[in-house]
Amino acid sequence: MTMPAVRCCPRAVGVVVVAALAMAHATPQATKARSKKPRRRQKKKDATLSSRGARLAQPALPYMAGVLEAFADPYDPKTGAGTILLAVAENKLCWPRLKPRLEKALASLPAWTACYGPMEGRPELKKALARFLDARVVRGAKPAVQPEHLSCAAGAGAVLSNLFLSLCEAGDAVLIPAPYYAAFDSDLRAVADLKRVPVALDAATGYALTEAALDAAYASTDGKAKALLLTNPHNPTGRVAPRAELEMVAAWCDARRVHLVSDEV
Repeated sequence: MTMPAVRCCPRAVGVVVVAALAMAHATPQATKARSKKPRRRQKKKDATLSSRGARLAQPALPYMAGVLEAFADPYDPKTGAGTILLAVAENKLCWPRLKPRLEKALASLPAWTACYGPMEGRPELKKALARFLDARVVRGAKPAVQPEHLSCAAGAGAVLSNLFLSLCEAGDAVLIPAPYYAAFDSDLRAVADLKRVPVALDAATGYALTEAALDAAYASTDGKAKALLLTNPHNPTGRVAPRAELEMVAAWCDARRVHLVSDEV
């Protein structure tokens, strides 16, 4: 998505894109004066931050300023003014069904909610999740999903960051079918310090992921690709990968000893 928000007013609807670029040029006199002084190693202005901290301080999204602006001025259907935000994945359609169930659950909280628990998720949650995945995703295939196969955490961005920190070394490459969700750059860069390598998808083929595209992207990494990150349904095209394509991808990763990570939000 190229435009994160649409700003509306009672009489008109428009899109505003603002870009700013600041550049500084040294004068010849200043350059000559500096050349006469002995060179000293300059200290970084952000010396209080590590290189990892400096990466974390970068905006998570290239259009983050527009997102924050939209949050501050939400669209008002009564007046027609405000901003309609198109860049945040909030599934408001299911909220009317979820809200009463959450309110019912929150009306009587068990004592363990105020205490520490297993880091990988409570046993009751893992058992329920294993049953759900076995019935709705695996659907009878063997081996069946077991609670011990699962590890639960909050927040897909944090999960991806922690997972790739465990799977990869700094500087390793992760293949991502492109176009892809813009926040993946931050998720993989900020802590794990990984290179993101696009796997080109062709609109003419319906954005299908092909073995040839995977081979080309893998070859460009000189063997430093350690993982393939999928989204299914694909973000941003919404395409759902067919079974044959997923089987091809799994076999391709297995043959090259590349981790296959599937983000299926």
